[in-house]
Amino acid sequence: MPEEYELVGAEDDDDYDTSGDIVGAEIVGDDDLDALVSGDIVGADIVGAVRRKPKRVKLVRRATNRLPAAQVQRQGLAYEPTKYGTWRESVVGIDSGATTIAAGASRTIIVQPQVPFRAERFMVSSAIAGSFVIDDIKVGKNSQFLAAGSVPGTAFSELAVGAGLHLDTAEVAQNISVSVTNTSGGALRFLGAFYGKYVQR
Repeated sequence: MPEEYELVGAEDDDDYDTSGDIVGAEIVGDDDLDALVSGDIVGADIVGAVRRKPKRVKLVRRATNRLPAAQVQRQGLAYEPTKYGTWRESVVGIDSGATTIAAGASRTIIVQPQVPFRAERFMVSSAIAGSFVIDDIKVGKNSQFLAAGSVPGTAFSELAVGAGLHLDTAEVAQNISVSVTNTSGGALRFLGAFYGKYVQR
């Protein structure tokens, strides 16, 4: 039979504040009072025990060590604010060049703006708009058409209404390409332009 102990005024662990008595405890598997830590306690009656409230941990947000620009300059530290340019309007020409596009032939014409440029309208000269279809317009590798298919050149004529576009911004030296097909019966030179905004440094 396991031995019985009566502990009077004993201190329990962090879960209980035993201001009362522990009576009738049976300690199984140990020979001494160390069983209170390493053994099993069965059939214990805890009289007058009060459960302690869990400890609360206060979290304090650490303030970031960022100083206003003026204060940084007063302390002699290097500070260079980011410089942003202003947007201005300009035009980028699209020209197939001296080599004309043969009847029924297709060609991709590429331009590279040297400043960030966002086209807001594509214009095809009305003199040739009826003789070409626009197969695709790309900024970098991304097509600006929502679906595959050609668009009549007249949709982009300077006489067209509601022909505004908001193409992706072409970064420095990024290609803007226009793929066209000559639908006329003879060789033609393709001429067009992108109107849009660029960043002035």
